[in-house]
Amino acid sequence: MIEPTTALSRYRTLLVWGAILAVYLTLALAGLSTQDLDGDELIASSVIHRLSPRDLIFNRYQEGNCPLYYLLAREWLKVFGHSLFTFHLFSVAIGAIAVFAMGGLARELGAGKWAAGAALLWAMHPTLQFYARYTRPMIGVLLFTTLAMWLTARAFRLGTAQAWRAAWIVGALGSFWNHMIAVAWIGLMLAVAVTPPWRRERRFWRAIAIILPLHLFNLLCVVWASSYDNDPMGWIKNPQGARWIAPFLEIIGGWTGGVPALIVSLAILAAAAWGAAELWRRRGVASPWRLVAPCAFLPIVVAITVTCLVKPMLIPRYLAVVAPGMFLFLVWALTRLQSHVAIACAIFIGAMMIAAAPANIARHRNGLFEAVGKLDQMLNRDTDKVAAFNFMTREALRLYPEHRIRAFEPPGNDPEFKKKMDENIGNSSRLWVVSSFNRHRTPKHAEWKKLTRRPFFNETIAEVSLCGYQLRPAK
Repeated sequence: MIEPTTALSRYRTLLVWGAILAVYLTLALAGLSTQDLDGDELIASSVIHRLSPRDLIFNRYQEGNCPLYYLLAREWLKVFGHSLFTFHLFSVAIGAIAVFAMGGLARELGAGKWAAGAALLWAMHPTLQFYARYTRPMIGVLLFTTLAMWLTARAFRLGTAQAWRAAWIVGALGSFWNHMIAVAWIGLMLAVAVTPPWRRERRFWRAIAIILPLHLFNLLCVVWASSYDNDPMGWIKNPQGARWIAPFLEIIGGWTGGVPALIVSLAILAAAAWGAAELWRRRGVASPWRLVAPCAFLPIVVAITVTCLVKPMLIPRYLAVVAPGMFLFLVWALTRLQSHVAIACAIFIGAMMIAAAPANIARHRNGLFEAVGKLDQMLNRDTDKVAAFNFMTREALRLYPEHRIRAFEPPGNDPEFKKKMDENIGNSSRLWVVSSFNRHRTPKHAEWKKLTRRPFFNETIAEVSLCGYQLRPAK
């Protein structure tokens, strides 16, 4: 990425990139050890913990996901232990690689001294920081999209077999990570097709001939596995009114519930409009920036078209592929402003990104950690039993640090309800019931009503319900 020529420049380079990494980790690790997991994250943790690699692959395809993230996370957790913090740390590590990849891409695009500035702003970007704290594949979408642009631009510049091999290997791996990465490669294909000096490069088309069929293969695997009475996207509703624009603003600059992130979004949109107009004006020039525009805009067109013609998909995490390309237009704009103006703009935008961090952290809070901690304080492990109404809640009780509370799932409306409940409860004095994410399906059995007639404790913390019932006098 950087080739220092002297010892002094080498130390300066290490210092600069070490400082960028420190900024990224400071924001990404803040409060991470006590951060909640949402329902999807708990499902991911549960399947990684319970399933063999083969079953994990099929399960992920069945739920509409590519399997590579989950397989790598499984190996990561085997090495570092399966805890709340180490599970989060996997996404943080991927985000760190994405920061350095953005610096390399900016340098490849000719940003010069702004390459480090691009990496620093990307390290603070609300979207990158949000998904670096989210234990799902979206952080990898940001990484693989950035790598696709960087390695393609690098391969065109170097023209070596090794450079092209690196590009198609990363493209092939991305096909097993997330479907939307295919849209970035289609965008790169369009950029090359309309640029005369590039379109004659056969090695690019050979790479595309490998990458896009692999993406199609993974899409067909999802369609086949999802046919087993499952609709992974069935919960998404058609957007109404201003909700059409909200997901794009959120992924471009961060959650629009906060003014700082909205300012970042609008600044990036303004830069993207300026950059796109300039690239169109100079459309005959084979600038590496031409690779950026399709990766930024084509996913937006695809998402809107699919939503209008097939089924809704305007969910921010499905649009993560947009973020790197749109952010690069901000870098492009900074390189074209006068030095002092560019520095002032970068400082202001960086300040807005940092100001958006508390809202980013708050979005990951759903009350689960607080509720489990409160249960742990009140629970007598010798005389009490805990019932969890869905496997996500059981996974939270198993996973959360310092608690690791064993729980059973009530048998529902089973004809042998009383027998199974007696087996689970035994001679316990109290029963605690935990339910989360509005998944509390109370059994209608008469025996359940007898057990839960008089709660001595009943509290709802955000999205989590915690109830305590006295079964018999304490000994």
